[in-house]
Amino acid sequence: MSKKTAKKKPYIQKKFDVTVALEQHKKGKNDLYLDLMTQLKKYQDVKLLKAYLTDFQDCVSLLDGRYYDFVRDVSVVNWFVNEALSKHYLSFLKRLVVAQPVHLKFILQKLLQHFKPALNSSLPVDIQQKEHWILCGHIQLALKSIYDNMPMMPNVLMSLLQKEFPYFKGNVFTVECYTRNLLQISMFMPDHRYKILELTITKMVNFDVLSPRHEIFPENESDDLTEMIDVVAKTEFNLNTGQLMKHPQAEMLDVLMHILLSHIQNVAYNNFEKTSLPDGSIQTKIDLPSCKKLYRELLLIFENVILPTHKTCHVQFFMFYVCKYHILLCDGFLDYLWKKFSNPNTEPIFRVTCSSYLGSFLARSKYLPVSSLLVCLEVFCQWIHDYIDMASNNKDKKPAFLKNHEPFYYLCQAVFYVFVFRVRDILDSEKAIRRALSWNFQRIITCYLNPLKFCMPQLVNKFASITELYQLAMCDTIIEKNRREILKEESFQIAYVDRDCILNSFFPFDPYLLSRSSLFIQPIYREYDTTVPNNQTTYLKNHIDDDDDDFLPQDVNDAEDRTILSIDEFSLFNDCDKEISSGGSRAYDIPRRNWKSKGEKNEIVEAMMA
Repeated sequence: MSKKTAKKKPYIQKKFDVTVALEQHKKGKNDLYLDLMTQLKKYQDVKLLKAYLTDFQDCVSLLDGRYYDFVRDVSVVNWFVNEALSKHYLSFLKRLVVAQPVHLKFILQKLLQHFKPALNSSLPVDIQQKEHWILCGHIQLALKSIYDNMPMMPNVLMSLLQKEFPYFKGNVFTVECYTRNLLQISMFMPDHRYKILELTITKMVNFDVLSPRHEIFPENESDDLTEMIDVVAKTEFNLNTGQLMKHPQAEMLDVLMHILLSHIQNVAYNNFEKTSLPDGSIQTKIDLPSCKKLYRELLLIFENVILPTHKTCHVQFFMFYVCKYHILLCDGFLDYLWKKFSNPNTEPIFRVTCSSYLGSFLARSKYLPVSSLLVCLEVFCQWIHDYIDMASNNKDKKPAFLKNHEPFYYLCQAVFYVFVFRVRDILDSEKAIRRALSWNFQRIITCYLNPLKFCMPQLVNKFASITELYQLAMCDTIIEKNRREILKEESFQIAYVDRDCILNSFFPFDPYLLSRSSLFIQPIYREYDTTVPNNQTTYLKNHIDDDDDDFLPQDVNDAEDRTILSIDEFSLFNDCDKEISSGGSRAYDIPRRNWKSKGEKNEIVEAMMA
């Protein structure tokens, strides 16, 4: 006889009554409650889990603080098996926190932890990342829904955002994902955007100080000009190809800078909202009110976070980038820095740093109009002349030591730096050269404070060559006298002399070395141009006497392809500068186009900042 094999019926999971299980658990009988938790964790039947979520939503009124363990156990279950189940689970969490605010902090913490993915090495990374971005979209919707229904939610969320920020030496994708979601939260919480941006930029500063320039490109420590040019070529290759940075902290900073600058771009263009023109074409317009609001928030962060920090190399470029969207923002930034510098009540270290920011911003920004540049230089020179008058007429005349007149010397260095860097724009006509003569460089360099003694030697040599070429000032005698004094001091080992007599070469907008985010900076960044334009060589040929032809370049008619100085003298402005140092600061107020020379308010900037 053949035995008939009976077919085995599929096992049907028994669904427990959630209300009964909770009531028994409340009375101390945990058998049904434990069976329910075991079933949730062990079996991943989607239909069964959906049914349980429906029961959970019906029982939210019972889940007060006494059921904290139940809420914790439910959150451990993997509800993200598929998209539909994820939506049901997030809907349950929204109803739970609205009905029982006691669970708000725990639920928010669990949601934020999903912003830090743990990738499985055995599965394709791109597929995992795509699935994670979809999950993050659902969590963002859940957080927005909670925010719309719970006014107290931001107070709890802000402390958790800082607490849950990934470890700075963690996975790059984890930090990237968390930061992107952090800035996305600010889109539906605009009143708390400042705190979110401050948290993000503060974390970026930590990465920045751990990735100094000489570690990103160690080769730029070399003194050999040929090797330095090779380093510049390598830098340009990295920027053009967008390849990964070798320095781990620089790679992390590059990713975060790309995220931050993208966020600024989205806010400036209102998420690229398009408008139709009368001719039927489509145009993406800048949202100026949003730009102004974002600018004010970033400027406050710049003052509170960036300026007091020593040795930041790249984070400060977010101010360089945001100013490009409107001339009012650019003028406002210069105005802010100048007010801080010219205020005698500002701490000296902040005044020094403001002068460095002013010089670097004027030299490097492509979008700054030449008219603004010229007005700034005029205001700077007027302040320098007023300071010389005050110092010379003071009864208690202080010696010309760096520590006694530090803001004065740093502003002089900023003026020399901008003049050398932008000489093509400053001296572009006979009228411009006559205007430069009115700045009276000769009086500045021959005053008893002797700024050429304290400025960087490379910069002094360039400034001297250019001013002699255009007969704006004669510096050789002063430079030679300073050299003899230094030699005398070293020979006799004079103890009372201020030995740290060379100013720091801190220019905060020096070449940008990060590869990905450089796509935002390169189009608005000015490189140093060493050639002499035709109109300037024509002026030199017509206005300098034959006896003074030693100031002219050889073959003046071919000077457009030549440089004013030798190639060795231009090393200061190479993309990889050899000397980098930094300082902390805050900032102050400068005029533009209608800017007054002294003491009067800038109406354009005041109106914008209102």
